[in-house]
Amino acid sequence: MRKILNIEYGFIHAYYWMYYGIVGSFASVFLSDKGYSSGDIGSILGIGCVLAIILQPFIADMGDRSKRISVFGIAQVIGFVMLIGTLGIFIFDRRSLALSVIFVGLIAWVTALQPLFNYMAFKISTSGYHVNFGLARSGGSLGYSLICMILGYLVEAFGVRTIPIAGMAVLLLLLIVIWHLRRNYIKACKITGKGSLLNVKADNRFENSDAKESVGEDFGPGEVQIPVDVHTDEITLSKFIGKNKLFFILNIAVVFIFFNNGVLNSFLYQIVGNAGGTSGDMGAIFSIMAFCEIPTLVFFDKILEKVSCSTLMKIACVAFTLKILTFYIAGSTTLMFVAQVFQPFAFATFLPAMIHFTDQVMEPGESVKGQALFTIMMALSTVVASVLGGYIIDFMGVKALLLVSVAMSVVGAVILFCYIGKVHYRKEC
Repeated sequence: MRKILNIEYGFIHAYYWMYYGIVGSFASVFLSDKGYSSGDIGSILGIGCVLAIILQPFIADMGDRSKRISVFGIAQVIGFVMLIGTLGIFIFDRRSLALSVIFVGLIAWVTALQPLFNYMAFKISTSGYHVNFGLARSGGSLGYSLICMILGYLVEAFGVRTIPIAGMAVLLLLLIVIWHLRRNYIKACKITGKGSLLNVKADNRFENSDAKESVGEDFGPGEVQIPVDVHTDEITLSKFIGKNKLFFILNIAVVFIFFNNGVLNSFLYQIVGNAGGTSGDMGAIFSIMAFCEIPTLVFFDKILEKVSCSTLMKIACVAFTLKILTFYIAGSTTLMFVAQVFQPFAFATFLPAMIHFTDQVMEPGESVKGQALFTIMMALSTVVASVLGGYIIDFMGVKALLLVSVAMSVVGAVILFCYIGKVHYRKEC
């Protein structure tokens, strides 16, 4: 059962990041073809991320406390909404208000899903079967790598209409695997007598056969109702931030650190084009970038046994800075490919380290809010990078944007180095 849960959770990351690559990383290619400028594209991506920031606290609170719908059910609903939206962008041939609105919605929802999928690893582990997040997340990198490589050449050969078609296919697969994982998690809870589909009291949940039957096969289109009530104190995001000030400061650092990541995700098409490259080159760079993450993610649990979360995050900050600096000095796409040697120590290290770090410093009942705050800051970084980056390219050029990215990365690293050692750990990381 442990193997099945890990495999299916890995497929969730694979399909999620494939879709993220399709709608996020190929946004510039798709929207440029429809007549949008870099500034327009940056604004669309930025507004989408702002909406995600607004949505995430509500979704996080549902994930933490809802006794009516599980984290799996929430993800299924959002995935279905995205499927309808992806079908919507397929019908537009040129720039329009409707296309802009739908694309903004897709960016918002796909970003809002991320903390749910991150938290899902810890939710599944409550069944008593350990989930290797790094290994599962490596499936995301592999999926992202494959879709970027394939889609880059499909777009060159058949045009941008292949982008929404690929998006719809991937979303269907994502919805299917979420449904399967949900069923297997229920089976795992029955086997071990631990865990619960919904957010209910953990004690004595499966003491008798009647309780076990409550997580059996006889459930409707909603979520399994387990008749155990538990009182939890409500906490708003503002109260959460006030209670965890140092953690919030670290998340401010995330905005600066991930600025260059947002720039590359949103404008790699323009950056590569400025060096004489094509959409195929862009897809290949994205593909290599993601593929280079896999070794770190696969062996992250082993790495974490030897190196602390805080040290790994410091290493990642340095790697982020060196990577974007290499892009800045690159005169051709060749050096941009070389820059990916820093990826295993940058994004691939920072993401799981921050997720584990968050779990270690959060109080019970605040885990999803902690993960959501991290994702909100990543989204905010993308907002700033997208909106500011688009207009910097339009008025000052690609090189100016890369120089700003280097400076932002340095600022983020300084903040993190100064404050990470001051955060109190609830349990050892």
